Amino acid sequence: MKKLALFLAMGAMIVGGASQAFALTSADFQGSLTRVVTDPTQLELYTDLGKSSTVALDTQISNGGFALSDFNVGTAWSQVNLSYFSNYMVKTGALPTSPYQYDIYFASTNANLTMTGVNTSQTSAFNSAAGSVYGQMALGGVMGSTSAILPSNPNSFTSKFGTTGSFTNLLNDGTSGKVNLAAFDAAGIQTVDMYLYHITKLGTSAWSMVGANGENYAYVITTSEAGYTTVKTAGSTSPVPVPAAAWLLISGLLGIIGARRKNS
Repeated sequence: MKKLALFLAMGAMIVGGASQAFALTSADFQGSLTRVVTDPTQLELYTDLGKSSTVALDTQISNGGFALSDFNVGTAWSQVNLSYFSNYMVKTGALPTSPYQYDIYFASTNANLTMTGVNTSQTSAFNSAAGSVYGQMALGGVMGSTSAILPSNPNSFTSKFGTTGSFTNLLNDGTSGKVNLAAFDAAGIQTVDMYLYHITKLGTSAWSMVGANGENYAYVITTSEAGYTTVKTAGSTSPVPVPAAAWLLISGLLGIIGARRKNS
């Protein structure tokens, strides 16, 4: 109850760069980067991807995975949706007048969201809803821990962040705050990408968007049918591995060139 009260209090209080990891730590309130896999007719699965720690970039976060077998027999991936969100606040100093730093993270299928039209009632509603969901999760701060909630629960993700809920109103996001996993019904291990946005404010200042490498979003978040999540900085690219056969071909061509030069 104490934890739930703290989460709800955080929501009520809010009125108004690439690195190798992004921290989700706070001395006062700290939410988790949370993955939500849900069939809105039967079950929601929440996985804590980082709490009182960091979420490493370019690393497969595989603990606390999910599978189609978590749902009722006969469920198809096309019935399942995926979302990510986080919010937290931290007091920036020891003085009673020290301001709080507020941060919101959420994933979207839209790569072009902006702060245009964002107001404090939207961010306040988002944080209040997130606090209610966190209170139901009861994950205990263990990275990779997973819990299940019925969508009919009044404090479930479906109830708080549904089609007409706080999630869709933030940044005029529409319904892009979730992605349907129908692609996972195809043969093989499939993946889906979303764009992880970060908005922040200090004290009573205005909310601002923290992007990376010229993008409005901060991270690209990839989810695999195998049950793991990978987070990459916006605009970053991973080196494409060169197949062993290609190295053999290159070595052979260099050998031929060397032989020709020697003979000439």
